[in-house]
Amino acid sequence: MTIELDSVGGRFDDMTQVIEASWLENKDQTLDYNPDFLRSCYEYPGTDPELSPAIYEHGRLTAFVCGFPRTVRVHGRSRRLVMMTYFTVAPDAKGRGLGKRVWAECLQRARAKGYDGAIHYCVDGNKSNLVTVGAAESLGLSCVRLFTVQYLMRPVPEGVTLGTGSNANVALGIPEFEDAFARLAAAETSTLELAREWTRPEIEWQCQHRYGAVREMCNHGEATLTAYVLNTAKPSRSPILFVEDIFWSKIGLDERIHMLNHLLARMAGTAEIALAPQWGYADMQAFRRAGFRLSTRKLHAYLTLWNGTDAKIPEAPLYIDVF
Repeated sequence: MTIELDSVGGRFDDMTQVIEASWLENKDQTLDYNPDFLRSCYEYPGTDPELSPAIYEHGRLTAFVCGFPRTVRVHGRSRRLVMMTYFTVAPDAKGRGLGKRVWAECLQRARAKGYDGAIHYCVDGNKSNLVTVGAAESLGLSCVRLFTVQYLMRPVPEGVTLGTGSNANVALGIPEFEDAFARLAAAETSTLELAREWTRPEIEWQCQHRYGAVREMCNHGEATLTAYVLNTAKPSRSPILFVEDIFWSKIGLDERIHMLNHLLARMAGTAEIALAPQWGYADMQAFRRAGFRLSTRKLHAYLTLWNGTDAKIPEAPLYIDVF
């Protein structure tokens, strides 16, 4: 068997096909990581295609993992991490150690390029939890489980009239939204032991250019929400609204509920379900008051640092994206 270790490059159609074939074996509902969505991910500022190693057999994409840059403040110090995601092995190639090999390759490439470590997620109960940790340990690295991310969810209501209160104003890609996002992100996560840091191009991607981007602003910049819409995989293709960045500590509970309901009303006919991760940095009472309930969806967050002693971080609150 001819095995070649390379990078995934721009083979987004091949990546989608391998993901669809492989992930259908999972017991949990998977998502539609279609070529346009994957292409959007690689448009994230600073993305290095070499941090997405892949294994090919006779030219066929067999295993890969994708790495994207993140700057994260850990214990008050900025660290460059690679966000490792979309880890996939073709169904007929599983059980041969290819997943462990490609994962270790990504870690080695990230270290050689000057990154300080890696962060990744695994679905609760999935075998990938063992494979990824084992791959890191095979290199003499410590892979620490940081946190288990749980979600709140609710159906997106249909036929809801948008509120007309003064605190509901929608940001449609205007610079004021990005200014407010930058200011609030820095202020509301400044005391956390682990928190994502942003550049302006990264904010623009997050708020405007990413696949399915959605955003909401309240009181002309006192609060912002970001989200994106992505379908579930075959056969249902149900659109889901994933809420991401929640910055609203400066407004009261009633205003938060109004803001959230305004966002849901805007999404009527576009998304069927809304999901919001609980990291602990944002007050989630408004979600519960707006009808959100605890989902069965659980993701384990793992941190791998070359200096393993730095990975001792309290479980919550944290601020980083689930990707």
